[in-house]
Amino acid sequence: ISEILTYINDHYNENVSLKDVSQKFYLSYYYLSRLFKEVTGFTFVAYVNIIRVNKAKLLIDETDEKLEAISELVGFGSQKQFVRVFKALYGVSPSKYRAIAKRNKQ
Repeated sequence: ISEILTYINDHYNENVSLKDVSQKFYLSYYYLSRLFKEVTGFTFVAYVNIIRVNKAKLLIDETDEKLEAISELVGFGSQKQFVRVFKALYGVSPSKYRAIAKRNKQ
């Protein structure tokens, strides 16, 4: 699992799927799914989304890049999905987060 976590952290911005990772590491899809949840406490998709949103948060904090571009850079398939996942993890939308972060820097 540690090799898989490293792989996800290195490739989070690509189309990382449980199926592809299970094939890459020569594991059954179902076995990897169960083992991943058991070891990390997260489903595969939830873990990938957490990594992506945390990377996006850093980009929002450190750059003036447009939010659409950031969502693409971190691997989200759509802006809608990015906003939904970001809001679920941080309680605010990415745009609201950016506005709050800018206010706090001043």
